[in-house]
Amino acid sequence: MGSSLPPHETPVNTRNRTLLALSLTAALGALPRAAHADERADARRHFRAGLDLVTQRQYVRAIEEFQAAYAILPNVNVLFNIARAYSDLGDVERAIDYYQRYLQGDVQDRAEVEQTLRELEQRRRAAATAVTPRAPTPAAPTDAPPSVSPVIPLGALSPEQVIALRNAVNALVQLTGGAPSSTAPSAPAAPATPAAPPTAAPAAGPARGAEDTYEERVVTATLTAQSPLDSPNATTVITAQDIRLSGLTNVAEMLRRAVGVDVMSLDNSDQQVGIRGFNRRLSNRVLVLIDGRSVYLDFIGVTLWSLLPVNPEEIERIEVIRGPGSALYGADAYSGVVNIITRAPGEGRSSVAVGAGNGGVFRTAITHSGRSGSVGYRTGVGYEQGQTFGRLVPATDLAYRVGAGDLNLSLQNLHADLDLRSQLSRHVSLQGGLAASTGTIWFNAIGPLRRFWTDISFIQPHLQLNVGGFTARAFMNHVEGTSGEVLQRIGTPPINTQFTQDIIDVEARYQRGFRLGSIPFDLTLGGSYRAKHISFSFLDADHLLHHFAGFVQAQARFNSQFSTTASLRVDRHPVLDSPVLSPRLALIYKPTPRRALRLTGATSFRTPTMLELYLDLANPSPVPGVAVQGQGGEVFNNGQQRLSAESAVSVDLGWQDQTSDRFQYELGAFFMRGVDLIELTNVLFNPLPGAANPGGLVDVGRFRFANDPFATSMYGVEAAVRASPVEGLDLFANYTFAYTQQQSGTLREGDQRTPRHKLNLGAQVRTAFGLDVELTGNLVSSQVWREQDFDAARGVIYTSYAMDTYFLLNGRVGYRALRDRLEFGVSGTNLTDNRARQHPFGAPIGARVMATVAFRY
Repeated sequence: MGSSLPPHETPVNTRNRTLLALSLTAALGALPRAAHADERADARRHFRAGLDLVTQRQYVRAIEEFQAAYAILPNVNVLFNIARAYSDLGDVERAIDYYQRYLQGDVQDRAEVEQTLRELEQRRRAAATAVTPRAPTPAAPTDAPPSVSPVIPLGALSPEQVIALRNAVNALVQLTGGAPSSTAPSAPAAPATPAAPPTAAPAAGPARGAEDTYEERVVTATLTAQSPLDSPNATTVITAQDIRLSGLTNVAEMLRRAVGVDVMSLDNSDQQVGIRGFNRRLSNRVLVLIDGRSVYLDFIGVTLWSLLPVNPEEIERIEVIRGPGSALYGADAYSGVVNIITRAPGEGRSSVAVGAGNGGVFRTAITHSGRSGSVGYRTGVGYEQGQTFGRLVPATDLAYRVGAGDLNLSLQNLHADLDLRSQLSRHVSLQGGLAASTGTIWFNAIGPLRRFWTDISFIQPHLQLNVGGFTARAFMNHVEGTSGEVLQRIGTPPINTQFTQDIIDVEARYQRGFRLGSIPFDLTLGGSYRAKHISFSFLDADHLLHHFAGFVQAQARFNSQFSTTASLRVDRHPVLDSPVLSPRLALIYKPTPRRALRLTGATSFRTPTMLELYLDLANPSPVPGVAVQGQGGEVFNNGQQRLSAESAVSVDLGWQDQTSDRFQYELGAFFMRGVDLIELTNVLFNPLPGAANPGGLVDVGRFRFANDPFATSMYGVEAAVRASPVEGLDLFANYTFAYTQQQSGTLREGDQRTPRHKLNLGAQVRTAFGLDVELTGNLVSSQVWREQDFDAARGVIYTSYAMDTYFLLNGRVGYRALRDRLEFGVSGTNLTDNRARQHPFGAPIGARVMATVAFRY
């Protein structure tokens, strides 16, 4: 069926001009696609242009813009709009094709679009079975030349070819001294029995995504999709483009570019993350999620970033919530939340990637995504390994023996994941899957303990049901393994352990929009149950704990400028004396649709970990035969001095300006006051000669986990800017100022572990011929850490360690070929090889360079 043309489109009337235009079109199509610095912003510009052209009934040009947007960043709404434009154009064949491609995604209007497809199919069959027109009666011969050359059928040409054809012909006519025709040529003689005119085919409703396609959306701050301008918390989004261009494979290292985030690397496999301060070894004050599911290891209270069961190629974006998140997530979202959001099952391309570099670095990742009927699936398998950055003591030190299986290999990780999703009906979907990871990881322990190895396995099955505004979700975190010291002091018994953790988490929530008078509200109600069973040889016994929680959240928009979000959560912890309340209130003023001023006040808390509650371990000291007993809050004095939850109050003021796609910035100031921080005390000495301990050691004293009665406060300022001054260049910069204030008498008095100044700079370049370059720099100012150590005379005491300012330079160069299917890259971290330590007990971090190749299909 031939394509009808908008009034301004003129069919070409000579065969030679057609051939010339087709040749030019083919030559242009052979070039790589244009460079894009910020893919989302560029795709959004093309998409908006397409919508504007649709309103002007310029469908061919609209399709061209939609296809350009989809080529930059695929989005299912774009397929719908292409199909609808073809339908309005009267091109039934292509409308059917794009509607079918649209239905391959997870769409909620499936029934409506399927009905449209049935109607289009009927039109196609009707056209195919129409009566074949009789040949027209030949006209009487004449010597006069024909006024019109034969028209070349255009039904087989794409809209892009039609556009190129028209432009080439007009240019050729102008070069030969003529002028392009502004009117269509006379129509050929009508057939005796004409076919039906190409009227517009039925369309499946209005354009899709006019408001939010390619607009940045975040879900972590409120559990509902919204613009960062409407978020009640300061939010940073790290995109799939940022991840790919960085060449980084560790999620924690990806977070360095985010304003207000402290990332500390102690070794190749040991990264710790804090948000707005409060970082530490085995950091436990940031909640880490994968698609909203916690990967927190409750028995020691840590996220092992190198253990995460996800390939970087599967990540759609990383949302970083700066500030308390307990109003929705409860315990452990003390200073922020990191939510790793993966691509929806069935969406995106599949890929195979391999990389290798110095330091024994090797990785491979396979990701496959597709659909089978109404079920979308995504599966990934990955392996990664790397060597340590260095021994903490020289090889000539004979006071230690090797406890690790391999003294060089500090990271080995094999992981796999499977996600399935089915849209059962317009309002019902079911999603489930399994994620697993196993390997060897080195990390630095807490207190006077140092570097440990662990052979560990993590398994997380999960299931989620969505019915309208109701969501029910359940998942389980099973963890098991063994652990011990990397280097053991000769003459002291080894500190080895075995552990098993089983966590069951069940949550249900309901969301509904309604109006109270003229004010629209969005209400969210939810409740959760979490069961923890821990078997850990460092503890006094096995333990089973039951946690309950409920929360409510109301979002109100008073007018186009003022809105508010109020949240409240109640948590019942079995070892706390009373329930914990976590409120949050945010006020947002938007003087324009793309500028926002936000004021947020909130509280947060962190419950004691199983280690902090039930530790009962004899810690060998440097003195042979002498130990210091470490005890948890429920063990010391038989639980007479119970631990309280850490708590904090925070006030946050922020301003964002996203008026321009070329230049965006944000400014913020925050205050956070933490109290009852859980720390290890100094040693309380036993009366001589000490207490006997199994294994022949003599306990000379005890140290325990306790709440510090004195407060630690953080004051800070954050500023961030992102700019795309020209096509193909993307720049970002952000700066964080943080000041730590401690009340006199704190256990860590004088501690200034949070850098006062942090500066991140970066540039991304993407060229039309396939070359990609990214360069980032991270400047971190000096710090003072107060950490525990053994002292022969005074036992376990806090000691000050000064850390120098350091700078990290990371970069990547890549080349895309075969229409982005094949990609080569070379990436490097700490390219200056400055061997700086990021923690007093960490290894000196050296340069690592890795070459990669990836194939997408």
